[in-house]
Formats: sequence, structure tokens, C-alpha cells
Amino acid sequence: MSEHDTFPKLLLRHAAERPDGVALRRKRFGIWQTCTWRQYALHVRDVALGLAELGLGPGDRVALLGDNEPEWLSVELAAQSLGAVPLGVYADTPAGPMGDLVRFTAARLILAADQQQVDKVLEVRDRLPALETILYSDPRGMRGYRQPGLVGLDEVERRGREVAAREPRSFAEQVEKGDGGAVGMLLTTSGTSGAPKLAMHAHRSLVLAALSLNRVDPLGPGEEHVCYLPLAWAGEQIGIALALAVGMTVNFPEEPETAMADLREISPTHLFGPPRVWEATAARVLFSASDSTPLKRRIFESCLALANRAAEFRRVRRRAPSWLRAATALAHALVFRAVRDKAGLKRVRHAYTGGAALGSEYLRLFGALGIELKQVYGLTEGGCFFTCHRDDDIRADTVGPPLDGVELRISDSGEILARTPTCMLGYYENPEATAAAFADGWLRTGDSGSFTDDGHLVVVDRVADLGRLADGTGFSPLLLENKLKFSPYVQEAVVCGDGRSFLVALLTIDGETTGKWAERQGLSFTSYMDLTQKPEALALLQGEVERVNRQVPEALRIRRYLVLPKELDADDDELTRTRKVRRKSVHQRYGDLIAAMYEGAREVEAAITFRYEDGSQQVLKVPVTISDARGA
Repeated sequence: MSEHDTFPKLLLRHAAERPDGVALRRKRFGIWQTCTWRQYALHVRDVALGLAELGLGPGDRVALLGDNEPEWLSVELAAQSLGAVPLGVYADTPAGPMGDLVRFTAARLILAADQQQVDKVLEVRDRLPALETILYSDPRGMRGYRQPGLVGLDEVERRGREVAAREPRSFAEQVEKGDGGAVGMLLTTSGTSGAPKLAMHAHRSLVLAALSLNRVDPLGPGEEHVCYLPLAWAGEQIGIALALAVGMTVNFPEEPETAMADLREISPTHLFGPPRVWEATAARVLFSASDSTPLKRRIFESCLALANRAAEFRRVRRRAPSWLRAATALAHALVFRAVRDKAGLKRVRHAYTGGAALGSEYLRLFGALGIELKQVYGLTEGGCFFTCHRDDDIRADTVGPPLDGVELRISDSGEILARTPTCMLGYYENPEATAAAFADGWLRTGDSGSFTDDGHLVVVDRVADLGRLADGTGFSPLLLENKLKFSPYVQEAVVCGDGRSFLVALLTIDGETTGKWAERQGLSFTSYMDLTQKPEALALLQGEVERVNRQVPEALRIRRYLVLPKELDADDDELTRTRKVRRKSVHQRYGDLIAAMYEGAREVEAAITFRYEDGSQQVLKVPVTISDARGA
């Protein structure tokens, strides 16, 4: 392990062993362009030597700001090869919070990918005394910029090539000196229950985390990985570590907006997605089926019923009758193959979801379509993954057994505790939070859970989010929210009721699928806000709430709900940058609306902040209808 315990060491290994293999592939101007392992290593070498000329050295922090692109990886690995510590910043982070993060880490250098990101850095530069250099990788629009310390990445590479010509062994020698036990990266936690923190991870822990997952599903150079999730997120960094460890090809979509279309062109064999990706994919599949002709809809529903029936036999480890196996095979050949192809999942052999709980309905749907979607569970602090389902043992109600080298136990209070060699070294400049994160050497996850008799972990919810009705009935908001979001028309759901006599819910609609539904119904609307309060749309959502109510005990049914006239927004502190709901913040922001539901109101005027593409915002008083769920 010590020989290849850093990202740069793994890169040089592949460059030596398979120099002409495809390491990276990116789409530019509609054309896929390839980069071999040798070219990849040369790019990193030139950037590293160029950064060293700018004075970057061991222990320095380097911030990376922008969308996913090969240049991000070049700067990240270059910084690591010099002993510097990279930190990813989400591309949609506003200038103020981004500046706070850069100032807190005293970053000396930042990669701001394009003009938009450079402008954000320049806006707050006077608050960043440690920042010396602003790199940009996209020169478009930068011709008139003359600020001190602003340097194009191509210029850094040019300087690095000159150094390499004079000192051909300097880069390799620097990489060889890399210490796998030293801090290799700062990873931002999700911050669902408070302000995000920075987890310090050793090089070795990230590589070990990738290899532990690889032991469950061995991968190799022939695999295709799509890098479409933010590189600032721990999950995507483990994907990069896995690609470097086993030699997978990493594919970069042209733009975030084209990621799903580009995914279909690549048709990856290995795909990781947080719940929001699988939820959106399921919504498109279900809506497409409901939007087809009556005959096609009946065929799809019949095939789905057959596949689910066959899946029940697999779940109890029994062989399905021959007629059912034949009928399911026919359904896959004639119907589901086309569905998977349209979704870009035709060649997927290893599919994973993690980062938050995914409703069991989704796993059953994708399993019926022939995609064995495995749940993984973990934390940024723990090196990302603790558990994973194994082949032929995928269960909708668990997240699988622990990975090799991972120890899990349940505390007396029901909290999941973890001990693993992939665990963080601590939080950056936050010893108090580091001490609070551990209990006698075990990492506190903050999640409530239990084990099945055969060792599968069941995750219930965040300990802090578990609720109890006034009569003492316990409930998990997450469980009910996932059931609501299985509807193709519901984008987000927030269930409330702790200490109350019944449950209520705040919903947001999926603008795309609900908009298409409205068009099919001949229902005119002027905006997302207008559509959310249309009586027809409210009736549609009422049917979805009542569907969920029929699946749960009477005490846990949603009695009243409303549809927010705007989507939840990370800039309003309603979501994390990884699109997880900040439940406490939502409860505070919409406390008046929640109170109105319990007071029996039929309509309430809500103060809603709307943000526009130009960065401006406006607070509007919007009438919102409160609905009762029939039969609840």
C-alpha cells in the first residue's frame, strides 16, 4: 500500500504501465476528446512545477472553484504532489460564503475556472489577505483583466514545461516523497444540521476507501465513470480515487446542464448517484410511462408487475417459476432495455446510491428495470463509505453489511458508531468539534439505526430528526418524505409534527414533470409559482399524498399539507450544496405556514424570497392554499 498511497503516485503508476490507455475523456463543442494516462501525468507534472515556481509548497492550502473539468484534477493532483492541501468549493457558492471558506483556510492560491468564478473571487479579494494567486482555466472573457496575481493555467503549464526541460526528474522525485499519512485533502461536510466543517483526510484514507468498495465490486481499466457530481463532494472524490486505483476512464460532460444527455452517449458501466439523481431518473421513467398511449402504459405496467413478482422470489432466495422467468426476460428484451437506454443506463453493471437515504420504492423500481442499485452508507468524516450491498443480497430496507476493515456498532442511545482506517484526521482548525465527533475512539455518525440478524445495517433517520407525536407515537420524517418523493410530481417534501397531534407536510413540485402533465391536460400557467396553486395541480398532489397515507399506519398519515410556490434553495439555507434538506432551517423559515396548518387555516399569505438568474432577489407576499388529505 505504501508504494501507491497518494493520488499522484497512482497516476504515475498508470502512466508507466499503460501510457496509451484512455484516462480522461471530455466533451467540448459537441465532440468527445481523450487524454491518455501519459498525457494526464504530463499535464499534472507541468502544473505542479509551474505552481512551485509561483511559490506553492508543503502545507499550503489550494482552493478549487468551478464545475467539473480535467483542469480541476490537474491542479488538485499537482498541489498534492507538492505537499499542498486542496479544498474543493461548490461552483454555485455565492461570493461571500466562498470568501469565508478561503479566508478560514488561508488559501494561498485558488483555481477559479472561468470569468464568472474569477469575478466572485475578485469581489471579496480584499478580505483574503493570504490569497496570492488566482488561476483561471478558461480564458474566454479574460482578455481585459489585469489584476495582480491573476494567471492563466496555460501560462503555469508553460513555466512548468521549462522547469521539466531543465530538471527532468524533479517531479517524479517530488511525488515519490509523498507521505500517505499526511493530510491530502480538505472535504466539506454536508452541514445538514449546522454549519459545514472541513474534514482533514490523509491521502491513504481516500485510497483505502476506494479499494474497500472495489473489493465488493472489482473494477478495472475497461470501466467507464462519469464525473458529473460536484468534485467538491466527498462521494465524487472517492470516484476519482477509485479511477486512479484501478485505471477506470473518467468522463466529463460538456456542461452541468447536459450531464444526463452526455451520460447516455457514454453509457457508463459504473455509476454513483445521490438520491436526488435516482429520484429524478425514476420521475422521468414513471412520467414517460404515464404520458404514453394507453396501450404502451398498460404494457409497461404489466411488465413492471411481472418483474416485481420475479424480484420477490430473488429476495427470499427462491427460484421463480419457469413461466415467470421467461415472461420477465421478454419484458427486459422488449421494454426495459429501451427504458434503460433512454435513461443512459444501458451498460451499467455497478450502480450505487448514497449520501442520504433512498426510499425502498426506488430500489424496487430500478431492480425491476434490471439495474441492481446498491445502497452505500457513510459520512464525509469516515472516508465516505461504511457499508454496501453485495450481489444477490440487495434489500430495500437496509444499506448492506459493513465493508472490509469497517467496524460498526449501535450505542445505548441507538446511534450508529463507526471505527475505520479511512476515518478523518479531524476537523480543520476545530479541535472542539473534533473531540465531540468521537466517543472513546468511535466516530459518532449522528444517525439512528440497528442491525438485522445477519449483519445488515438499517438506517432510520438522523437522531436529531426523529419525532414523536403528542400521544407518544414515534415517527421518522425521512421515511415519509421518501415515500412522498416517489411521486414523479413531488420534488421535495418536509414532514413536521414533533410534539403535535398529527403530521403535516411542506411540498415542492417537480417543475418539469408537473409542467408536462399540465400541458397534457390543457392547463395554462404562467410560471412555476402559478402552477403550484392551480386547483388542478393541487388535486394531483392530493392524490399523491393519499397514496402515501394508504401505505402507513393511521397515526402516521399526513393530515394537512401545502405546496410551496418556490423550490427549496441552497442560497436560502434550505438545502445543502449537495441538495439535502436542512430540515431545521426549513422549519424556522416557514414556521408561520406550519403553524397555520395546525390552526385550521384554508389559505395563508406567505413571504417568499425569489432569486433570479441575474443574482437579484425579491420578497413577495404570495397566497398559499392549505389542503386536507381526504381519509386521513
